[in-house]
Amino acid sequence: MGLLLAPLPTPDCRLAIWQIALDQPLSASIADWLSPSERTRAQAFLRPQDTHRFKVGRCALRQQLAAVGGCAPGELALSKGRHGKPEWPGSGWHFNLAHSQGLMLLALSRQGPVGIDVEQFTVPPADLSGLAQQVMTPLEHVGWSGVAEERRYAAFLRAWTRKEACLKAWGLGLHLEPSQLQVGFSVDSASQPVIVQPPGGVAGPVLLRYDLALADNADAQAAVALGLAA
Repeated sequence: MGLLLAPLPTPDCRLAIWQIALDQPLSASIADWLSPSERTRAQAFLRPQDTHRFKVGRCALRQQLAAVGGCAPGELALSKGRHGKPEWPGSGWHFNLAHSQGLMLLALSRQGPVGIDVEQFTVPPADLSGLAQQVMTPLEHVGWSGVAEERRYAAFLRAWTRKEACLKAWGLGLHLEPSQLQVGFSVDSASQPVIVQPPGGVAGPVLLRYDLALADNADAQAAVALGLAA
């Protein structure tokens, strides 16, 4: 038996998304799938729980990629792109991972680069307004400042996950300032995709999907972005 991966309702037929519980048991035979570099990274965590979660996440990724690639999970040769984004060279598949505490999401596509992000609600930062001003565009921040105080944290996480999904799809990480990227935080058109262009033409446009529905986890916000074919 392998690890449990729960498929999510797919907002786009060109995408497949799974939700993974990172605190599920991990057998020694499945842990053997990990590469030497993955084992080294796992042991670098200070908390045993974080080591376990990293191993489960990487093994879940290998399990699903092996299923679509028709190979053994331990034989996958994964690498990193220019800014550290994990890749599967020569396969034709694009994937991305996001995790928050004990929850991980995996997005997979053959259409083009994909980025996904998830954040679970915790205690809001002490200086939420300052953080929002730092990562939002001026227009976004003006709108966010008008949101009722009890809803601001959720609105902030909506904007943040959308920005992160786009940045990860482009493979830029935080090498592009989030404050340069206009994505908004409204829930009025949550089911409608939006085409987002990167500032300065550093990459191609992405199709941003808002507010993914997560199974049995209402206290989380997630978004996914799919690169559009040229």
